[in-house]
Amino acid sequence: MVVVINKMDDPTVMWSKVRFDECISKLRPYLKSCGYIIKKEVKFLPISGLGGANVKDEVDAAVCPWWKKSYTNGDNNTSVGTLIGLLDTIELKERVPDAPVRIPVLGRYTDRGTIAMGKVESGTIRAGMKVVLMPTRNEYKVEGVWANEEPVLAARPGENVLVKLGGGCAVEDCQKGFVICSKPPCRAVSKMICDIALLDMPD
Repeated sequence: MVVVINKMDDPTVMWSKVRFDECISKLRPYLKSCGYIIKKEVKFLPISGLGGANVKDEVDAAVCPWWKKSYTNGDNNTSVGTLIGLLDTIELKERVPDAPVRIPVLGRYTDRGTIAMGKVESGTIRAGMKVVLMPTRNEYKVEGVWANEEPVLAARPGENVLVKLGGGCAVEDCQKGFVICSKPPCRAVSKMICDIALLDMPD
């Protein structure tokens, strides 16, 4: 995980290391409670999103004299000085294209049929395949798939897609939050147990 401390160029902060360390100390207990091993899995980075400092190009040493020494020493678990540079060093976990299809529906509209919008979280969606819409368990045929607004034969994990559902699928049959699945579909439950951690409550 990369934790970015933004607005370091604010007039009340002015790239203060004290403020940067204070933000980190407040975040550590929460990140530990989420199961992260701080020294191995979490990297901290100060940036100015508005000015772009430490995003692509490293902040000027005259503005922030402590940062280069900090990351050169490997402090805060990073040896790279910029956000883009840090992201380039992270190995991405490979998504499995052969896994069951799972596409949470983010929206839908009508255009000579019902078009569902979503992101392929797992599996590969193809034109012509049959899918199950959960939680209603209605089955439909995929009449078309679009990625980046271009028609494609198939879309793989990580791609944002438009999926045209045939077989009599009306727009009201496909709601935001539904999941497009291959067989066997994902499980639907009425109750679930979860852990919720609140970092800070507003006054």
